[in-house]
Amino acid sequence: MCGRQLIKRGFLATRHEIVDLIKRRYEYIILGFAIALFMIIRLVNLKAVPVQMDEIHIITWAQKGFKSGAVASLRFGKPPLYPMMLTLFLRVFSDPVTAARALSAASGAASLTGIILTGKEMKDWKLGAWAALFWVICPYMVWYERFGIVESMLVALMVWAVFFAVKAVYSSKYLFLAGTGACLGLAMWTKQNAAVMFLVIPFTFLVKSPGDDIRKSLKQLLKFGIATGLAFLLAYGIYNLLRFSSHYYRLGYRVYLHTRTTLAAGPFDKLTENLSHILRIVLNNVTPLLFALAVVGIVTGLLRKWRPSVFLAMWFLVIWIAASYVSRTGTGSRYWVILVPPVSLAAGYAVRELPGLVAGAIRKIRKTGTRRAVALVALVLSTVFMVAMLIPVASNDIYMVSSPERSYMRTNLKRVLWGWGYFEAVDELKEKSRDGKVIVFVRDSFTKMVMDAYFREDRLIDVRYSIVPEIRLSAARAETDQVYVVFRTKEVEEAFLKQEKTYPEENDYIRRSRLTSDEGMYSGLINLARVEVPYIGSIVPGTAPVGTPVSVKGGNFGEGPGEVRFGKTPATVREWKDDEIVVTVPKSSYWSKVRVYATLGSSQYEPFRLK
Repeated sequence: MCGRQLIKRGFLATRHEIVDLIKRRYEYIILGFAIALFMIIRLVNLKAVPVQMDEIHIITWAQKGFKSGAVASLRFGKPPLYPMMLTLFLRVFSDPVTAARALSAASGAASLTGIILTGKEMKDWKLGAWAALFWVICPYMVWYERFGIVESMLVALMVWAVFFAVKAVYSSKYLFLAGTGACLGLAMWTKQNAAVMFLVIPFTFLVKSPGDDIRKSLKQLLKFGIATGLAFLLAYGIYNLLRFSSHYYRLGYRVYLHTRTTLAAGPFDKLTENLSHILRIVLNNVTPLLFALAVVGIVTGLLRKWRPSVFLAMWFLVIWIAASYVSRTGTGSRYWVILVPPVSLAAGYAVRELPGLVAGAIRKIRKTGTRRAVALVALVLSTVFMVAMLIPVASNDIYMVSSPERSYMRTNLKRVLWGWGYFEAVDELKEKSRDGKVIVFVRDSFTKMVMDAYFREDRLIDVRYSIVPEIRLSAARAETDQVYVVFRTKEVEEAFLKQEKTYPEENDYIRRSRLTSDEGMYSGLINLARVEVPYIGSIVPGTAPVGTPVSVKGGNFGEGPGEVRFGKTPATVREWKDDEIVVTVPKSSYWSKVRVYATLGSSQYEPFRLK
């Protein structure tokens, strides 16, 4: 009984009919499960992963484009497609990081659809379903489709470029290659290394058996070659539209590839090193067992003369070797994410075919007892293999949604995450701004970019950059009694820890804004409104010879003693009061900057000249 008839019968269907349908059409269950899992893993708790540098750059470019219509990313040597698309998401989401990550999740949905359809073209819906499931749970893709970075869109366009090429080969309608050209052109508008797919697309002709008629096969190959060439011209034509920008020449600044000169001087200098490094990256990011399953799928396909297995092997090998040859460095796991689609499809084929192969082998064994023993051993081994493969994968997916610092991919946190606690600091500042104007000091450029991403257009929150915000504290206090500093990393925070005792913790030192990780990188928010920092009012005399006592007058020096430095040279302290310090002028440069280091912090610099 077919599925439609079974649905019409509804509850009248027997248990055997339902079980039979599930056995014959189990791929729909797998597809549904993969899609549901995708929605959960990619969309739930999007801000669990801390913000990273590249996200903020892209958000900044998109915000500038959103406001002025300019393609800001080209000025910094980056293609514009992802920031341009992000401007549309900024119209929907008020939170810029959420908007960027929603765009990556949408790109991931496009990739998932492309994987399903490519698997269906290569074999059937069962292959598409299994490949989709492996795509969804693959740590590599979970990581990059939850970040607001360009790789999610890049992979989606590459997958669709392959789909259109495979569709063209199977249908012999080579007009589909126009879709390949369009996708590749847009992919290069996303990132220039998409050009590596020009080496892969010609091999899609291998997915279909040439047949017995050699002349007909050669004719089809010729048509395919011509259509592929035209598709590549279309792709380059789309990419070269960027030449209309006056900043087009900057795109070459960010391409980390060997030039013709360096390749000619030492064409294989980095090849072996890069081959090894890229392979380690892929093994780490897709998990070794998933990669092993893909290898089993390729070998099984070759033994069963499944033509797409040759193409999947070439897809992986061509990119792996070509990237290793031309790359100046093999570092950076992001650059090799395009190796995941052939791994997912090959692993899907392995799971689709292996049960049938095992069952066929068992049926050939005549003795019932032996057959049962072999079946039991096969069942146990396959169960152990799948469980061993899924434990690190499942834990990674769970932790990426809840506690990313504990995930399988936590090694990437050390490289790309620039601190924890920014989101909490932003929420606190928004809450404080309800009571009036807020001035926010930041001490490093990354924190400045994060705060600007959220408060660029907020008139109640004024973000100011200052290495030593205490210097400008008096002027800020004159404007508002809500003055804060957002710090990043332990080193920056230590300058403020000694000030905790000067004001109530529950009101002014916002501990809940500081999240720690095993890398020791964190961020937080400190209220400066009541901080009585040291300041220098004058130095008397302002010029004196070495060994002469001088008086540093000011305030908030504390009971001391602390330290007074002339440039980098510490001076001998003779007397220390809260409003005056007497020191002996040390041997230093002709012009020196005097600074007081006290219990409550450090003062501003004050000029001093030696006689």
